[in-house]
Amino acid sequence: MNKKYLFIVTLLLLFFTSCTDNEWTYEERLVGYYWSVDLNEKTHREEPLISEFYFAWDQFGEESKIIHWNNVLYEKIAFDWYWHRYERNVLVLDYANSDVCFIEFRKMTPYRLTAFFYANPEEFKNGRGISVVFNRIN
Repeated sequence: MNKKYLFIVTLLLLFFTSCTDNEWTYEERLVGYYWSVDLNEKTHREEPLISEFYFAWDQFGEESKIIHWNNVLYEKIAFDWYWHRYERNVLVLDYANSDVCFIEFRKMTPYRLTAFFYANPEEFKNGRGISVVFNRIN
């Protein structure tokens, strides 16, 4: 009888320890949500912009640049996203207008992502990105 209880307790322990939330991927926390970030960009009139990124499961995405003080859409740009070939924590954004940007993940929680943003391959190659914080909107 004691062996039966010991077996059941062992099974329960295995079940609960294998179902922890410690194992996740960047995609699970990133994809399907909107993320807001200040990339220190300005309009042609020097109005500050906030960027909102959306990452879809099919590896397409959109960046909406919004004028900070009045929430008016300034520009919307489509991109393909994929992981860097050699750096697993680097996301490559390949824009429809042939620009390529990089996001180097530093720390991620379900609602916040700290990273370095590189506006072009030259900045990425030289390690001259800006430190940014992405906040999940929805």
